[in-house]
Amino acid sequence: MPQYITTNKAWAFPIRFISSRSGPTMVSSHERIQQALALLLKTQLGERPFHTDYGSDIGQYVFGQLDLMALSQLKEQMATVIQAHETRIRLQEINFDSSEVVQGRLHIDITYELLEDGEEYQLRLPFTLNQP
Repeated sequence: MPQYITTNKAWAFPIRFISSRSGPTMVSSHERIQQALALLLKTQLGERPFHTDYGSDIGQYVFGQLDLMALSQLKEQMATVIQAHETRIRLQEINFDSSEVVQGRLHIDITYELLEDGEEYQLRLPFTLNQP
């Protein structure tokens, strides 16, 4: 009977090939989840025809005023979306770094526990704002 080696590696997304000999670029579970979270939050809600509940509506905040109320709503919406669609993690915290808002950038810091290994990780997502 053949023995299989598990490496906890998966294909990177988007799929990339460095060379025909090396095969697809592989990533760890932690990196794969970070890619999945970024994709989930950057996908417009309803964008996928057969998975209309996949994605988020965070794009609605691009043109709006980012006051404390808007940031609170954004945080709540992101937490709901992540908890509904990413079952491989336990969401710990979502924070915002608004030090570059004047330049049109908001950084979103997502802290989560990977259930597979119990380790805590952080993902920083840049969010580009359209300044009026």
